Amino acid sequence: MRKVLLMLILVVTGAWAAACCSNTCELLYGGPQKPAARPTVLDKAHDARRAGTDHRLFVGAAQVDITTDLARTKGIYLGGFDQGRRNKGVRSDVYAHCMYLDTGTNFVVFEEIDTIGIEHPDIMDAKALMTQKYADHIIINAAHDHVGPDTIGYWGPSMGIVPVCSGRIEPYMRELKRRMAKCVEMAVKNARPAQLLFGTAKAAKDLSRNLHYAIIDQKDDTVNVMQALDLHGKSIGVMVNYGNHAEAMWNDWKLGADWPGVMCRELKDLGVVVFVQGAVGGLVTVNPGRKLCGKRSLDDVFAHDMPTPKRVALRNKVGRGVAAAVRKALKDAGPAIGPDGLVLKVARKAFRVKNDNWVFAYMAKRGIIKRPVDLSGDNSFTTDMILISLSKDDRLVAQFVSVPGEPAPTVFADLKGMMRGKWRFLIGLGEDEIGYILRKADWHQPYYKYERTMSPGIETAPTVKSVLKALEAM
Repeated sequence: MRKVLLMLILVVTGAWAAACCSNTCELLYGGPQKPAARPTVLDKAHDARRAGTDHRLFVGAAQVDITTDLARTKGIYLGGFDQGRRNKGVRSDVYAHCMYLDTGTNFVVFEEIDTIGIEHPDIMDAKALMTQKYADHIIINAAHDHVGPDTIGYWGPSMGIVPVCSGRIEPYMRELKRRMAKCVEMAVKNARPAQLLFGTAKAAKDLSRNLHYAIIDQKDDTVNVMQALDLHGKSIGVMVNYGNHAEAMWNDWKLGADWPGVMCRELKDLGVVVFVQGAVGGLVTVNPGRKLCGKRSLDDVFAHDMPTPKRVALRNKVGRGVAAAVRKALKDAGPAIGPDGLVLKVARKAFRVKNDNWVFAYMAKRGIIKRPVDLSGDNSFTTDMILISLSKDDRLVAQFVSVPGEPAPTVFADLKGMMRGKWRFLIGLGEDEIGYILRKADWHQPYYKYERTMSPGIETAPTVKSVLKALEAM
């Protein structure tokens, strides 16, 4: 009965929302703008290096502010938690961070943005501004920042829990994509011969917890790090792979980068920091403290015991704690590899995800989210996964794979076990944000009630695993 009533509300409000939301957006933020011309800096740089004889590893890194004047003056919707949160000021700027690795025969770009997530169609739009022919060589992911811009659409105006307008501000989305492309262009231009270091460490256990008390310790504290050093020993940048929801500020109304922003500032002497989420689904988040929490819900803890100063302190604790683990990983790292003898292999596979989530279908139909969904069939949609393999003198050293959503720690472990090489980086929210990815055997667990409402369905994990298997065979 509750579901029927909710669907009736959606039908009544849907037509009104489609008309008024777009008008409001145009009045507040301005109408459509012509897209910028597609830059070819990346294409030209790689083509020139491939045609030349210098096939050493070149690495460049850059970061670009993606806060924009829209957020600073008019306000934009924040992704995560309560719907309809239009930011009231900026607590810290948000950025795009990218790293470009080119061996002369092949290349890859890793780019991360400080937002809640970014869906596949928007990623493909952004890539079209970066390259005309090498889109498969770029992996884009989001930090899953819950006080960052709503780049999906779910967190706009609502009637209770029912979204009626998209939280996506299209002029902001256009500017975001241009700045993402600018970040890649800058990284390509400042690339220089480099070596790579790999290391691992454990973050302090008290930085995170599983949201569900029944599985409170089901998480992965591993921090994997890749550092690029120029031939003078100066750090160009680091990639940091660790799983923990970026939500220490919880439902704050000021825009910011949450704890990953603190981590980046703590590591600024190492150059650009590209953060890639790990095992965050099912659900790994910041830890206010077990004595404080007990068996209470974290919503209750943050609402009654975590005023803003305590949230800021928690944000700083987690950011600094992860930064400390990064430094330990680098201190204990083995010898650097490169710039000679490195080989990159890139494999990409597009695939369809079956969607059994009627809320996702409703939002697509109403234009609240922008991704195409096959509403006439099984509500499926297209996404992709990219696998990068790095070898040294024919020996596989590291693999990087994009995972299009939020894998639970158990799924994360399953995928990592399928990979090869000593260093294995799983890039959560990579190339897409499709929601939670849960083991099929765990799907009906009572503590996953919320995750089931924000997942395409029970077949998502098996599909992702089959795609990774296919990528390994390519």
